[in-house]
Amino acid sequence: MHKILISLILVSLLMACIPGGFAASPERAATVDLIENQNALTDSIRIHQVQPWRNGSIVLVSYLSDQENEEWSCDALYEVVRDTTGWHISSSGSGCSSEPFTGPLTFGSGMPGIPPDVFSYIYGLVNLDDAILAEITWEDGVAQRVSIVNDSFIGLRNGAFPNMAQVQILNTNEEVIYETGK
Repeated sequence: MHKILISLILVSLLMACIPGGFAASPERAATVDLIENQNALTDSIRIHQVQPWRNGSIVLVSYLSDQENEEWSCDALYEVVRDTTGWHISSSGSGCSSEPFTGPLTFGSGMPGIPPDVFSYIYGLVNLDDAILAEITWEDGVAQRVSIVNDSFIGLRNGAFPNMAQVQILNTNEEVIYETGK
């Protein structure tokens, strides 16, 4: 029994020495990466959504980043996977601006992975009071409706669809209250 306990303590100590350490949750894995690699100001990190995806989770965050003594407004989407040592970043995409986000919608898209494991994403941060749904029309014409949660949305799709044709933001009556260009 003592050997097992000593082994567990040694494994824990070794994990503490690994960069990024042991992440007990997808949110923690994203937060550690933001602090260690993106110069995120700790108090500014906001987790908007965590969604199950494939063998892990997708985490959408916004934060302020210290860029040469200037605060930049940033957002990032992480694909996080779990193995025997905890949660780890598999892929990520982010964007930053020297201006704070004040408009009705800011969004990003990407296509991480290598075929056949590639997937596409579109995410957005929404600054509209009555917004409850986002309708994403992908480049091939397929439309996808997703809920707006914590002032954000995430559209995910297997395959290579790096471009969206349009995003419409809908209110409780399913009326369009904002849309991007077509």
